[in-house]
Amino acid sequence: MKKIIVVVTYEAFVPEDMTVDQLENNIDDYVRDSFSDFRATAENYHTEEESEPWFQIDGVMVGTESMISVGGN
Repeated sequence: MKKIIVVVTYEAFVPEDMTVDQLENNIDDYVRDSFSDFRATAENYHTEEESEPWFQIDGVMVGTESMISVGGN
């Protein structure tokens, strides 16, 4: 089995003097409570029993900037 990572980006404009540390724990709790897991259907997959993998939240990262490199299939 291979691992697929789903990346979602949320943006907010905050005052210059507000820090990531002031928000980080509350954001982590909110995301985990609201969006813990989901299933997605793979279209035209040959085995119906395995066509809906279950995506579970692995980690929540909060910061001011990030770079993501995406690989192929």
